[in-house]
Amino acid sequence: MTAWTTFFAAALGVWAMTTDAMARSPERPLVLVECRLGPTTDDALCRAMIRAISDLATSGAIVRQADDSATLGPSDLGVTFVLDSRDAMGISGHLEWRAGPDEARHSGPVLRLDVVDAVLSPAMYPNFARSLLQVDPDLSARLRSSF
Repeated sequence: MTAWTTFFAAALGVWAMTTDAMARSPERPLVLVECRLGPTTDDALCRAMIRAISDLATSGAIVRQADDSATLGPSDLGVTFVLDSRDAMGISGHLEWRAGPDEARHSGPVLRLDVVDAVLSPAMYPNFARSLLQVDPDLSARLRSSF
């Protein structure tokens, strides 16, 4: 390794630790997002959900996680999008969420998007994601506040 490579690697490590520490600070709570999409769904639906949450949240960083094993801090909010069904003509899903490590998990209503005159496409996912947040007023209120 050259001196420049060693310096760059060290600087990158310090930046990563600083970024994680800033994201985990009590003044900046996290929204930890999980997407349970099943094996046949592309990632566009999860990206649409993360974007909808980012647009609604007034504070906090959005972090996508692969599973439910991440630990919530006392000021964090965990949101899971669960895809209940999907076919060429529609999708259905719901949101599960909890605030902090000790609060019980809440489950929002199941929302179905049916397509009659077209085939379901990723361009339809953002409206579906926003609608999922709208049908759960308690979660929407938490995201708009500093939870």
